[in-house]
Amino acid sequence: MVRVPLTDKVGSIGLHQIERPDSWLIQPGSSSLITITAQLKIQVPAWAFADQEGRLVRKPVQLLVRWLDQLSSMIDLGQPTRHSHGLVDCCWQLLVGAKRAGKELRLVKPLEVFWEDHLDKSQGEMLQLMRAKAMKWRPLNSHPLLIWDSIHSSASLRSGRDARSSFRIDELGWWALGGVRLCASSTRLFSLRLKGSSIDVSQSRAIVLFPKLRTYLELLPLRGRFTSFDLPAIPGAEVLLYGKSGEKWWYSRDRLPSPWPSQWVVSPRLVDQVPPLKVSR
Repeated sequence: MVRVPLTDKVGSIGLHQIERPDSWLIQPGSSSLITITAQLKIQVPAWAFADQEGRLVRKPVQLLVRWLDQLSSMIDLGQPTRHSHGLVDCCWQLLVGAKRAGKELRLVKPLEVFWEDHLDKSQGEMLQLMRAKAMKWRPLNSHPLLIWDSIHSSASLRSGRDARSSFRIDELGWWALGGVRLCASSTRLFSLRLKGSSIDVSQSRAIVLFPKLRTYLELLPLRGRFTSFDLPAIPGAEVLLYGKSGEKWWYSRDRLPSPWPSQWVVSPRLVDQVPPLKVSR
């Protein structure tokens, strides 16, 4: 099933919200080139969609697209950047869905995605196209976690030149472009406790930022605290915590000390609004 979530997470953490995925009406009998942004276009071939029973769709199709190219928007609206072998250093995340009369469709022909960016890289960097695997469930508290799976190397970014990529996606759902960073540091159990019994962790979020990798991991709310069972000990990591309390917000953002503790206590403060998320690479 194609999952096209709306903005339903706690708060906006000061970010620009996408109220709903962008939508285009596709005439299935002809090929269409859809311009998502100046950097992203999607080529939809004729007769590309079928219903869940495999019947070809011959009436207009609603194409739904969500394009996230900032770490802040990936945290607020995207999916956890975790790979089965490490962390995903994301350039962007892309959600593509299709519906007809409110019912989700599937692809019978691949879509062609064209992406370009103006980057100044001192060295070439190989990127991988990644597809989200089926939703899995983590143990103990059934917290959903979506895992990325590498498909193939799809782009080489060179210094002083525009980076252009084209690739095909053969399934609807979440896709990402980036690289898998295998962590040299060992992973460890990490527990974050909040100072103050009035904070409801089920109504809050705790996120570990890795700014240099442009990626993040979300901690699980479990038994009154936030926990990770396999958090990589990468230097420079920060913990972002926020949640709603009536008309106020709980908020804290702290750099993890070195060496990392297995347990850490933070004291979030009440604010009128959560500051915008700013990260530097």
